[in-house]
Amino acid sequence: MKLPRLDSYKIDGLSSAPTPSKKVTFVDFVRAVSGDAALSVSVVVPDETQVGDLLLVPFFKRDTITPPTGFSLIAEIRNVYTGLDQYTMMYYKIAEASDLGATLTFTCATTQREGIGLMVFHSDTGFDIEGYATATGVTTPSISATVDKSVIAAVSSNVVTSGDTLFTMSGERILQTSPVLAGSTLRICCAFGKYNSGEALSMTITNGSTATSVASVAVLIAPL
Repeated sequence: MKLPRLDSYKIDGLSSAPTPSKKVTFVDFVRAVSGDAALSVSVVVPDETQVGDLLLVPFFKRDTITPPTGFSLIAEIRNVYTGLDQYTMMYYKIAEASDLGATLTFTCATTQREGIGLMVFHSDTGFDIEGYATATGVTTPSISATVDKSVIAAVSSNVVTSGDTLFTMSGERILQTSPVLAGSTLRICCAFGKYNSGEALSMTITNGSTATSVASVAVLIAPL
């Protein structure tokens, strides 16, 4: 899906507008978890965010989620571990003026453990969310860049029992090397990398006795 910026690049007093830089750059990252159980979980949009930036929200849940107004689902994957449903998801929105500094609250249908991240990306020319890939277990989602100076953003989460080995995720730019916890059974990691055309997502997921419970989503973001 193509998401052009609405900004004008015209500068008063100049006969021509400057040439925008055609690339996707990382701005900031925040994350939160609901603790043992809650009906909602929230994050605050970072101060560095500008109108037109891409707000990318990785999420894990155990029940139906209602996102804030304007957020759309890119992809989700369901995994089950000892009878517990686990959904790993990715939402997006192009930041508007009302989003700057705002608290984003995702609401769950029932009291559950939830986890959320917020990755903010900038592009002078706009974004093209070209596709996504999902995977379960310790398999890396299979996805490659088709345009230079793209970004692939990924989230992995799992259901484990208390005391199991925590899983980790490695890549070019790790936003959480070890998981953020929600209660004792849900974990989440986030990462992104910069890729040129033809380069595939490079990411390693490792886990202890519950490797089969991991579920991952990766999203390819190219500059327009």
